[in-house]
Amino acid sequence: FSKDEHGGKEQMKNMRSYAIIEYIKDRDFVPIPELQEKLQVSTATIHRDIAALVKRGAELLETNDIWEVK
Repeated sequence: FSKDEHGGKEQMKNMRSYAIIEYIKDRDFVPIPELQEKLQVSTATIHRDIAALVKRGAELLETNDIWEVK
């Protein structure tokens, strides 16, 4: 990848991460399939994005593939 491609992908991931947090906050809890449909990405991508958010300190709680903000 060129720097532009990598930078573009990172920016897209950051925008998606922000969208995930805001979407969950607005609804209190969200099932993974709903996030997948809303953001038009795979279930694996949603799981990776959420794992990265939690690693960076986001206070998200998962119960049976349903996410909520702590």
